[in-house]
Amino acid sequence: MEVTSKSTVSEDQGIKKGLYAFLGVREYFQYYPTGDYLDPPLKGFRLTEDNYQPIPATTLPDGSLVIPSQTLGLELRVQDNQMRFYEPATGRKLFSGQEAEQARQDAEQARQDAEQARQEAEQARNEERERSQKLAAQLRELGLDPDNL
Repeated sequence: MEVTSKSTVSEDQGIKKGLYAFLGVREYFQYYPTGDYLDPPLKGFRLTEDNYQPIPATTLPDGSLVIPSQTLGLELRVQDNQMRFYEPATGRKLFSGQEAEQARQDAEQARQDAEQARQEAEQARNEERERSQKLAAQLRELGLDPDNL
């Protein structure tokens, strides 16, 4: 995957592409986020024998550009100048590194919240048990059997 720029496009489409083919890199993708000179902003190539052949792209009804990667078993999609990976079978978007970290933090916060709620519930049960025991003791002092009330 090359995130290409106007200043590197000739190198990305020339020497690097040739080098990757020589090294046997099975798929090669070029992506230019703003899409102002690479049209379309995502291009894919698959190694056939010793040369790269373009991987056909499709456009979804929402305008997303999609290129399948056999090597990754994923789809590369560009929508609103953002490239993301998707699982083809489910259409589920894979988390970016930042999203994965946020999900991890959210899960940790939920775990901490659940632990705090568990501790508070345990404390409330202990306090209720202590109140019950004190009340039973007071009833006994009055000569009453708390189990028969």
